[in-house]
Amino acid sequence: MNNSLSQTVFRLLSERLENPPEDLALDTRLRDVGLDSILFLDLLIDVEEELGHKIPDLKMPADPCIRDVVAMIQRNMESLP
Repeated sequence: MNNSLSQTVFRLLSERLENPPEDLALDTRLRDVGLDSILFLDLLIDVEEELGHKIPDLKMPADPCIRDVVAMIQRNMESLP
């Protein structure tokens, strides 16, 4: 797993939720930090703006954790031309 990408997601998520990144872990469930579907989409927009790339494939497992979000973003980044 890309550590730089993980740190970016932690930072953006902590800014969005106004929680310190130290309170987050890769296995933290999004629902446990109050991230609903609207906030999740806001987070993805933040990530797209930060990385300068669209994330077209939003397939996520039910009840995802931060690790799942990072993996989904990484999968999308690897499929870029």
